[in-house]
Amino acid sequence: MVHKSIGTSVLLLMLLVPRPASADDRLDLRLRLKKGDAHRMRVTLEQSIDQTVQQATQQTRQTIVLGYTLAVDDVDGQGLATISVRYDTASFHAKTPAGAVDYDSTSPPAQVPTMASGLAALVGQGYSMKLTPDGRVTEVSGPEKLLASVLGKMNMPAGPARAAAENSLRRQLNADNLKANLQNVFSPFPDHPVAIGETWARDVQISLGFPLLIESGYKLKAREGGIATIELLGKASTAPNAVLELGQGMRMSYQLKGEQHGSIQIEESSGWTRSAQSSQKLAGSATIETPGAPPQPVPVTVESETKTESQ
Repeated sequence: MVHKSIGTSVLLLMLLVPRPASADDRLDLRLRLKKGDAHRMRVTLEQSIDQTVQQATQQTRQTIVLGYTLAVDDVDGQGLATISVRYDTASFHAKTPAGAVDYDSTSPPAQVPTMASGLAALVGQGYSMKLTPDGRVTEVSGPEKLLASVLGKMNMPAGPARAAAENSLRRQLNADNLKANLQNVFSPFPDHPVAIGETWARDVQISLGFPLLIESGYKLKAREGGIATIELLGKASTAPNAVLELGQGMRMSYQLKGEQHGSIQIEESSGWTRSAQSSQKLAGSATIETPGAPPQPVPVTVESETKTESQ
């Protein structure tokens, strides 16, 4: 009788102790793209920027929406895909200390607002890239042509504002930054199959007008109906080279840091991102440097909500 009780207890204990996930329980997150595939995406950025200048708070509220198509031109034997990226639509709505801006490429005004001219010039433009099955962009082709076309279509007059806009576009549309931003669109895959609850990490640098270093941690949260849900937690801080040249010797440097969180839904069969959302809050200061004047630090808070949707 004693032996039977011990045996029953051991059996119950074995049932209660968590067991390692089997190979069948693990998910191999990879891109499995096919030549001829085309995916339409829409990315929405809602941003609030508060800064204090001479004890007065200045607020900027803006929403930027980009719609684009990614067409798979080829996939080689190792799964390396060549993809064409085309910007289809763009909209920009903002309330700033300098006034309000409203632009939508699907119903454009007779005159594109100056502040939206760079964004408007993207519509119909594109470039190509090469993408590995683990979601890494190895090559970007055509950014120089894209940048030249965008700069040529801008309707901003010469001056500090145009110089600042051109510098920002050059920073955002260079090959390295396009590569980093695209790798955020294509999900951050781990380098091995993972089970629910497992985590992995990835660090990237992107540009939101200024260089931003992002240290992200990911966790496979759930799997249901062929869709994997990934939880995102991370820290962000401006890079040491976070400087904007404003022209005429003026420049602005940023010292910001903060946290972000969000979630990503991925189609398990193809590795394609169905949807993603993230929230980020940065706080710190921007320092304005003007020739012949002492540096002027300006307290800044930036709150961002980003949403990616597959159309």
